[in-house]
Amino acid sequence: MEAYCLFESASMLNLTFLLRPQLEAGLTRAFIQAPDIRYAGAGRDRIGRNVEVFVIDDPDRERQYLLLFDEATGKYVGKETVLIVAQPDLRDVDAPAVVEFAAVTSRTRIPETDVPE
Repeated sequence: MEAYCLFESASMLNLTFLLRPQLEAGLTRAFIQAPDIRYAGAGRDRIGRNVEVFVIDDPDRERQYLLLFDEATGKYVGKETVLIVAQPDLRDVDAPAVVEFAAVTSRTRIPETDVPE
């Protein structure tokens, strides 16, 4: 459950905000130290970037979650959800199958004065 909570928190933060480098580094250290998060190796994401992949098992053991980090910078670049057990409500989907993904395509920090109230 710890790994799943880390996955959800890191994904939500990284897909919603531009994190300060110290926070992003702290989250990455948490992944490395968590016993139930596995490093799967190098790969390519959905838009062709070289990434490092971490795998988290869903508590129900029906899905796996992949966290993707840029190979060169270590920054979070996306996630994938892989269905590993067939689901009756998804009749046309054979496991294993990617059923969701998100990719960060750009990040820009803006001055606080440009943020609307």
